[in-house]
This record gives sequence, C-alpha cells and structure tokens, in this order.
Amino acid sequence: MCMPSRIDATSKRILYVINLFGMPISKLVLHKILYELKKRGVRLNLKFVDEFKYSIDLEKKLERLIKGGYILRIITTSGSYTELYDITYKLTPKGIEVIKSLDIDKRDIDRINHFFDEMKNDEMRNL
Repeated sequence: MCMPSRIDATSKRILYVINLFGMPISKLVLHKILYELKKRGVRLNLKFVDEFKYSIDLEKKLERLIKGGYILRIITTSGSYTELYDITYKLTPKGIEVIKSLDIDKRDIDRINHFFDEMKNDEMRNL
C-alpha cells in the first residue's frame, strides 16, 4: 500500500490560493498573487525576484504538487503572438481533500481571504 506524501505548509497555502481562484489559474497570475500575499505577511517559504514577481522556489513546489497528484498542469495554445502556450494549474480531487482539512494558520487564511475580497471588489469597480 502506498503511503500518501505529506506536503509542507507553503504548499498547502498554494493549494488554498488555487482553490480560491475558482478556475484554472495561469502560471503568471499565480506567481503575482503569491508575491503580493508574501508582501502582506502570509508565511510563504518562497524567494521572489521582485522585478519580475517570479519565484524558482514556487516552480519547484508546483512540480512536487504535480508529481504528488495534488494539482494538474494544463497547457493550451496561446492567443498571443509572443507566447505559444499558456500554462494553468487546477486542483485534483486529492488537492481538494487537502483544502477540506484546512490545516493552515488562521492569520494566513484571513490575509489570503482579505486579498481575494479586495481583488473581487477591484474587479467589480472596473466593470
């Protein structure tokens, strides 16, 4: 029998963010959201290149989450002239089970939820 692999606290927060987004999330948007959340005090064990809001640490964690069966990487053709493909991520049923346990510090949950509430309010103002 195969033992389930344990995931770290940062990976749980990544799964929570993907879940809150509510649809497959693009790689670039995920990097930007996690960059902003880290700036707002969410405990993420990720180093970012500020100028690009990009993290090699995040890329490594995403690969582990894919290999562990927690998320799917979806590759589609891009509508852009500068990029051939768009990469998005989506939770698997195994990833959803991790989210249901909600084993994340309440302060971080509150900060993440507040950020998403702000995002929704900004989107509504821009309609």
